[in-house]
Amino acid sequence: MIIKYKKSILSSKTRLSYRKKILRKFKRNHKYCNENNIKNISKNPYAKRKIKKIILKENIKLFENIKYINTIIEDIGIAKNNFDNISIDHRKLKNIDNSAILYLTACISLLNNDKKMIKKSKISPPKDIDIRLSEIGYWDVLCYNPPKYDKNIDFLKIKELKEIDKMQDNGFHADIINFFFKEHKIDEKYKDSLFDAIFEAFANVVEHAFYKYEDNINKKAWFLGAYYNNKLEFIFYDVGMGLFKSWDMGKNKISKILSRFARIFGIDNAFRKVCSEKLSKYKDKTRGNGLIAFKKFIEEISEQYESYLEISTENKLYLSNNDKIKTLNDKIKGTFIRWVIKGI
Repeated sequence: MIIKYKKSILSSKTRLSYRKKILRKFKRNHKYCNENNIKNISKNPYAKRKIKKIILKENIKLFENIKYINTIIEDIGIAKNNFDNISIDHRKLKNIDNSAILYLTACISLLNNDKKMIKKSKISPPKDIDIRLSEIGYWDVLCYNPPKYDKNIDFLKIKELKEIDKMQDNGFHADIINFFFKEHKIDEKYKDSLFDAIFEAFANVVEHAFYKYEDNINKKAWFLGAYYNNKLEFIFYDVGMGLFKSWDMGKNKISKILSRFARIFGIDNAFRKVCSEKLSKYKDKTRGNGLIAFKKFIEEISEQYESYLEISTENKLYLSNNDKIKTLNDKIKGTFIRWVIKGI
């Protein structure tokens, strides 16, 4: 008589197969996990990831709503750390300024480590906003599947500058200069002062925006140009430490002077001085003479067009039209520079 034994479900071969199945399931559900978020991951391989839902409100302007925008960015960061899925609902969005678009794009991209998301039509904004976000480059930066529309808005799309201290000093100037002078026929006599302003913005990032020991891959700046309603706008933004912290950490003479000046006369007066006065450090160099280069371009072009400049770092905003410093209700991450020219 032959006795046949049914293979036990507890045999080593079966257990090994089951373990492999569990491991595959776990890896598939948690393929982006790393040492920073492994502690927040459920040990149940069949557990579904939670969804963090973020609903954008109807009107968003960067300087008026910076606290709200930073809360959104913070929520995304917490969700990433908890290894949750993220859903950003744009359906209520009716009005958003270009500054807020650039700021959100840069900060979300940084949190995602340049990994892209999927755009879902169910939570997309109204079509006019969707077209604008598409033309401005918001979807291109953040999503695998950006929508395609016929171009009917005039934008110099959002661009990201990576490893900036390895780049040629004027490597990104051509698109910006052409956007102003070829596409929109700005008088050529303002070209030198615009070049100085853009060059200074770039040099400021290289010299002051990031810690010296940081990897180059973390050193990023973003820019965006836009033309609509007879208004030309250019925005330059870096995600570094900000001007005030760079003064405190700086080893050169001018940083120490500015840090001391801020302690004695207040941060507002120090910020205004940097934005509106020529700094001796740059008198004999081909640099744009410090942040005054930003204002110099606006002052020159204001002879022909109504123009103004905004510079923001931490919770301070400099306004060139009245030479005033405004205190925001939260801090900008890095340094934000915006030129606006009307009546073109």
